[in-house]
This record gives sequence, structure tokens and C-alpha cells, in this order.
Amino acid sequence: MVRRLGKVIAVIAALLTAAPLSAQEGKQPAEPPPRDYRGQQYVDSRGCLFLRAGTEERVIWLPRVTRAGQPICGYPPSGNRVGIGDSAAAAAAPPPKAPAAADQGQGVLVQVGRFVRLASAREAAKTVNGLGFPAQRSKVREGGTTYQIIYAGPFGSAEAAGEALAVIRRSGFADAAVVAPQ
Repeated sequence: MVRRLGKVIAVIAALLTAAPLSAQEGKQPAEPPPRDYRGQQYVDSRGCLFLRAGTEERVIWLPRVTRAGQPICGYPPSGNRVGIGDSAAAAAAPPPKAPAAADQGQGVLVQVGRFVRLASAREAAKTVNGLGFPAQRSKVREGGTTYQIIYAGPFGSAEAAGEALAVIRRSGFADAAVVAPQ
């Protein structure tokens, strides 16, 4: 068993030191993400998707491809995104009272994420605004931890919120969800 484990480790090490697939022509990001980028998925300036692989010491970015092997592109660039573990890992909190449209029962919100770090919440709100959506912030305290919750909206219909949700998820907030106003 030890010998087998040693072989597995050797294969992994060889794969990590060999030229990754992403180093092939057209299969690497147009530019690497910032060194402090912690997301599992990255969208380069061309709008192409890449997945994190490797180790903490040596990260490589592998292109996401279709079943036919074509790169998946056409998404808004990642820029500076929220780090791993900051977003909606905890249970969803009730949305805040939104501006007039939601107060009248006409607004639907998209919960972008829950954040422990205020800086991450501010960055998420900035990203939401950059996508052309209004951003709102709410706070909730659970188990001694205060979470900053970022919402996009309100939207006039569930359909409009669903369309916004798709854009927000493509922008790096995979855990985003549509929530009804209270």
C-alpha cells in the first residue's frame, strides 16, 4: 500500500511539473488572475472560463471546455472576486426590506452572498453595481458571527430576477439565489 501511495504521489508530482494543458496555444488565460485570487473558477479578459488545479504552492488554470473540446467563453471577466469561504456557505438569511418596489410586493431580490469580512461584502456590492444592478446590504448575527449579506435588486418580476441571477452566477457568485422580499 505504501508503494502504491508513493506511485500515486509520483504521478501527481509529474503532472504538476509537466506543462499543463492550459499552457497550450489558446488554452491559457489571456492574463493570470491576481496572486491573491482564491476563487475556484476564473474568467479572463476574453471571457473564457478556467478552473483552478494544482496545489497551493503551484496553481495551474485549466480551461473549461464543451464536450466537443471547445473553450467555454462569453462571460464577464472575473477581475477581483470574493475569496473562497466568504460567500454563501451558511444558511440563507431573510432579505432586508427593499426600497419601495419590494415594499409594495413588486420586487424580487437576488442574494449574492454572505460575507464575514466587510471588505469582501463591499467588493461584492461593487461587482453587483458594475454589472448594472442595484446592490443592497443587510447584516445578520448568527452564533456569535456577524454576516454581511449582499443582495441585487429589487427586480420587478421573478423572471427579471432570474435573468440577473444568471449574470451574477457567471460573474463568480455560484451560490447566488433568488429570494422573495418579506
